[in-house]
Amino acid sequence: MLQLAFAEEFAGQDEKATGWYTRITTEFPRLSAGGQGRGCHAAHEVRGTNARIRGQRHDGNPVSVAALRGKVVVIHYWATWCGPCKQDISVLKDMQTKYGKGKRRDPGSQRRQLP
Repeated sequence: MLQLAFAEEFAGQDEKATGWYTRITTEFPRLSAGGQGRGCHAAHEVRGTNARIRGQRHDGNPVSVAALRGKVVVIHYWATWCGPCKQDISVLKDMQTKYGKGKRRDPGSQRRQLP
């Protein structure tokens, strides 16, 4: 079902994709597919909207996307078990070097889970 949801989403069939994601999360809430379905459904629902993400920086100070309005913000979701996700860190570092202003920041240094 998850593959069907992906196919519908990539084909631009948002209502059908949402239906599949809802069905997956309802019928399989305790399986990993249910969790993936919830995550995909949530990401699908917020696409094109302003992200309302807040949390703590690596130094303990609060940070929110709203406070960064007008600046370029890259949000990268990854997991320690995802090899390709970990490889993306070098790309993010290269982007910071090429496009960042001021003090260079290590994207991997802000590894706190946000609420």
